[in-house]
Amino acid sequence: FLAGSFREGVRRRGWVHAGLFLSWLLLGLLMFHSEGRRDTATTGSFIRPLDYALTQFGVVVNYLKLVFWPQPLIFDYGVFVAHGSAEIVPPALFIALLLALTGIALWKAPRAGFLALVTFLILAPTSTIIPLVTHTAAEHRMYLPSAALVVFAVVGVVWLGRQIVSQNRLQNTLFPDVGRFVGIAAVMGVALAFGWLTRARANDYRSAITLWQDTATKRPQNARAFYNLGVELQKAGRTSEAIPAFDRALAQAATNDDPLHKNMVALTYNVRAGAKAALKQFNAAFQDHDLAISLEPQRADFRSHRGQTWGQAGNPSSAAADFTAAIELDPNFAPAWIGRIAADMQLGNFDRAWEDVRHAQALGGDIPPRLLNQLRQLSGRSE
Repeated sequence: FLAGSFREGVRRRGWVHAGLFLSWLLLGLLMFHSEGRRDTATTGSFIRPLDYALTQFGVVVNYLKLVFWPQPLIFDYGVFVAHGSAEIVPPALFIALLLALTGIALWKAPRAGFLALVTFLILAPTSTIIPLVTHTAAEHRMYLPSAALVVFAVVGVVWLGRQIVSQNRLQNTLFPDVGRFVGIAAVMGVALAFGWLTRARANDYRSAITLWQDTATKRPQNARAFYNLGVELQKAGRTSEAIPAFDRALAQAATNDDPLHKNMVALTYNVRAGAKAALKQFNAAFQDHDLAISLEPQRADFRSHRGQTWGQAGNPSSAAADFTAAIELDPNFAPAWIGRIAADMQLGNFDRAWEDVRHAQALGGDIPPRLLNQLRQLSGRSE
């Protein structure tokens, strides 16, 4: 638009545009070598492309609403799809109307149409038919597209204000600058409103606990929010509060039969077992451990975690057996080698304990100095 035509823009700044396009090649190369988002962005996921696309109508409408009134903001929407015509048809019709208006604007008012088109084009990769299976919706996807909408809104308001002032609707002989004052007051009002909302949102980020509490409150169907809330509460030593959060995570995850939620169920049983063990509820803890392992029998960390609980319960033989099973599943899992050191030390199996020390050190495992000192004292060796 500044150059007057597309051809003139290319003539004036062709190298700049070429460089910008070439940056996409570099991004593609980096994603290819790092395997990109193979497991999270794919047409072969458990969410069908059509279901994902139909869900995105409502998601995009919510994005647009949040640009002009950012409330409520949600850190993690979880994984979901739209069901039924009531969730799909109204937002689909609204998006269709906006696309039609964008087409008309491109013809009648190209600059305004361009801003609307840019919004949809930037959203297209994440809001069309390629499912991003770990996050059906994410507010950060709207950050860049919102720039075009903000420009559109600001320019539109300025133009409307000038039109009103030019017609003398707000001017009179006593207050010739009333239009300017009204404009300044309006800008200050908007700034104050959004400033207040920003301050309120910043309070949610005081800690990981407050952030996940806010997310779980706003998205009670999000199992991942309750899972992460439980994890953070447990880290903070609030174990008795963590268990109800894990219970809610299990209840929500169990209502879905997709691979992500099945994995969430196994993870939640595993961490809830640790919380119950911390409260000395060992029978309940082992029940959760057994459920987690039955769902994910190849997880070395699950076996190792149960070994830790056996150690807490005073059963080094069973602990050593679980650590050994974890090592067999994944010989590079250092925590299992470290865990077996403590079990073997209690069993008097010092030779294997020292072998485990060497294995753990070779893997870069962080062996507690206190554990090594105990092993030296009990074994009478100083390796």
